[in-house]
Amino acid sequence: MKLSIVVPIYNGEKTLRKCLDSLINQTYENLEIILVNDGSKDDSLKICEEYQKRDKRIKVISQINQGPSKARENGIKNATGQLIGFLDSDDHVNRDMYEKLVDELEKTDSDISICGYNFNYAGKLVASIGSEKRKFDKELLFQYLKYDFIECMLWNKIFKADLFNNVKHYNYNKGEDLLLCIQLIGNANRMCYLNEPLYNYYVNPNSIMRSKFTLKSLRELEIYDEQLNIFKQKIKNLNKYNDYLIYRKFNCVIRIILNMCESFSFVTQQEILKNLCNQMIDLYDKIDNKKIILPVLKKHYNKIVKYKYMYFVYMYLYNNLRKLKIVIKEMVKFGKK
Repeated sequence: MKLSIVVPIYNGEKTLRKCLDSLINQTYENLEIILVNDGSKDDSLKICEEYQKRDKRIKVISQINQGPSKARENGIKNATGQLIGFLDSDDHVNRDMYEKLVDELEKTDSDISICGYNFNYAGKLVASIGSEKRKFDKELLFQYLKYDFIECMLWNKIFKADLFNNVKHYNYNKGEDLLLCIQLIGNANRMCYLNEPLYNYYVNPNSIMRSKFTLKSLRELEIYDEQLNIFKQKIKNLNKYNDYLIYRKFNCVIRIILNMCESFSFVTQQEILKNLCNQMIDLYDKIDNKKIILPVLKKHYNKIVKYKYMYFVYMYLYNNLRKLKIVIKEMVKFGKK
């Protein structure tokens, strides 16, 4: 089966050669490599055209700057493979990644094939992330709701092309890949997971995903609402998964609050902080099975109790939102387990 790999590119000249070298040297040779230059101002387009001359499998598309979501959408429209995958221009893949993913997909008759990845921060390997070898073939979106091991990034997966029929593309600064991935999971009948870190993911500390709190950070809640709309369309009897839905929003709200604290934004955005904390309290009250939120409380516990300046946040919250005392006490109690 032909596999189309879509690579959105914006000002990627420093990492692009390593990325493309990892693609053209894949052991799985039946590839279509679609490079979408998203209005780069550096030499990215020149590098793309150079590699196109070297490898006939490469197709170069150039567009005005519209963001990674539009670049990805443009690449999907031009893909001719029976399978589609994605690669970020600042990352690279192991030489046998796509051969192994296609092989596992064919052996298990799956619609989506997933692998683990190496997480690199500021140029240093931090962790290799994966899970045991699995096959999922029932209630796939529920598996995503209930467990965090189905991470909704696009780049460590390959998808059957027909899963992209009738999907909606969102143009957010971040989170648009998550919304696309959830739709694809909802369209699939079976997924397989290969426990090998075959993708090499690099995080720039100054990237969009790692930026400090701004009012645009609140769009994460909009993204949650869009997720909920997708779940309503794809999952029957959604009410029985209500606790898991609330859990995910609870996690989202805590992340935004912590982001505000990291950047000291709570000093100037007290009304926003108060609103978020009220949301967190309401969500906490709505969860019937409190054990569900144990993972998120454990995950954020160290940050919550160890920020030196969190004392000021605590005092503000303590004085304005009495009920939050209960939630904070629960966080501390769960965090110590």
